[in-house]
Amino acid sequence: MENLNVIYLLIPGVLVASLLLAFWFYPKYIAFLKVRNLMDIPDFRKHHIAPIPSSGGLVFGLLSLIGAYFLMQHSSLVIPYLCSLVLLMIGFIDDRKDLTAKTKFLFQIIAAVLTINYIGVVPVFSDASFIGNYMITFFFIIGFTNAFNLIDGVDGLAGTFAVFVLVIFVAILAIGSDFNTLLYVLSLLGGVLAFLKFNLKNAKIFMGDTGSLFLGFTIAFLSLHIVQS
Repeated sequence: MENLNVIYLLIPGVLVASLLLAFWFYPKYIAFLKVRNLMDIPDFRKHHIAPIPSSGGLVFGLLSLIGAYFLMQHSSLVIPYLCSLVLLMIGFIDDRKDLTAKTKFLFQIIAAVLTINYIGVVPVFSDASFIGNYMITFFFIIGFTNAFNLIDGVDGLAGTFAVFVLVIFVAILAIGSDFNTLLYVLSLLGGVLAFLKFNLKNAKIFMGDTGSLFLGFTIAFLSLHIVQS
């Protein structure tokens, strides 16, 4: 993308479009989840008392499609992005049907392997230590995806952390003039910012495994892309 005038128009445009669409859609989505009784039921592991609608990550996950065209200008990121959408759907099914840990882990392994094969490894060791670099990169992707899933138990925590990381990505990508990836990150950032409006204290919706698996994996593969760049 070489036309800077177009870029300067797209940067606020993509962010605002994603933000406004999410603000418009979340109340309708929350009402739909309540009508269908698709709720997160309290138990001994959870802080909330009353049932709360879950799977809020579906909205900002699908809104990332706004910036998907720009992301896919990097051929190496097409497969990782599609993997993130698969994990979005796996998380959504898990929020509804409680998939086994083995099933979720299997999809994460496939996504991590495909991502490494397309983006590459983190060069922690010398080139002669490809296996070491591969394993570190693999466990980083799997570990971060699951760690992000674990912090989705406190109102606003996972969303706030995601916003913090995505803003850092925006700054790095802008400095590095990687505008295609920047526009994708902005489309995701707008959706997560809107989600926080409904997820902070006295949360009206949770992102669920739908959002945490998607966000954790997305941040992991974007981190890998930035390191490689």
